[in-house]
Amino acid sequence: MPEFVASAGRGIHIRWSKTHDNSICLIISNVPGSNATIEEGGQDNDKPSNVWTCSEREECDIRVVTFRTQSGEDGEKTDEFEKLEKLKRKIESGWKETLTDIVANLALWARDPSAFFGRIDHFSSERWSFESLLESERHPTQVPFHKLNLAIHLKERQDNCAHEGHFLKINCKKEMIVDCYPNFEILDEKKQRSVSRKFETHVKQGEILNSMKNLNAGLLLIVAPLLSIKDLKLITPYLSLPSNPPSNPPSNPPSGSYLAWLTEDIFAEAEKYTQLASAILTYVQGKTGSCRLWHYRFETFIILVNVQ
Repeated sequence: MPEFVASAGRGIHIRWSKTHDNSICLIISNVPGSNATIEEGGQDNDKPSNVWTCSEREECDIRVVTFRTQSGEDGEKTDEFEKLEKLKRKIESGWKETLTDIVANLALWARDPSAFFGRIDHFSSERWSFESLLESERHPTQVPFHKLNLAIHLKERQDNCAHEGHFLKINCKKEMIVDCYPNFEILDEKKQRSVSRKFETHVKQGEILNSMKNLNAGLLLIVAPLLSIKDLKLITPYLSLPSNPPSNPPSNPPSGSYLAWLTEDIFAEAEKYTQLASAILTYVQGKTGSCRLWHYRFETFIILVNVQ
């Protein structure tokens, strides 16, 4: 982090304040009764631009100097660290409310993961998740699982396509969009682009949530519902276990570690719900739902044959 040192001779008074954009504002004035004044350096090549000198001049002269530290590589790191600390405070203030809901329904959800979602009224796992994310009223605790579900299904499709060797990844993605949004192919081009962008956005966020799941699946339940799209982007480089015990408090975000945005206590609490989160994710992926769907279609086919 850059270091700025302000010094003044006799007759000079320095005060500082922090502005709304986190800049440091130095208010430099002469002491009442003195003839000291302040002049900015840097007028020639011999003096750096942040050097100010004192000279005898008129009374009550004042200068305001603003130093911006969020510039250059060090400034960017400082800005990121502040964002991570802000996110950590946000999580600390909201996670217990999320946990209260989990504890109240723990026995029910553990016995029947479908109760976590309240209602199931779509044909396939993928379509169910996509349409749930398109709804204007969404339960925040369900959203991470639906986004993660889309990312997992697309990855499975792309892996299968690559294994078979006759489809490109983009074809797999388009096929999945059509399955998730049955009227996609009759939409106009503008609407198709809009649906595709939403799908891709959900999948990208789902990929980040997948890294979170691999770190600690319980975080999907007690932390992920609190995170915005910007938060997910911010924590992407910090989804690994710390290699060494961090300093307390850390002077910089631990390299790649979740400790940059999360406390050990919350991480440990989330681990208690890893099994529940995994059961819910297995359910939303349609491990059972796919069989039910196949059985339904099979019975429908038999009925049609018998009628004819």
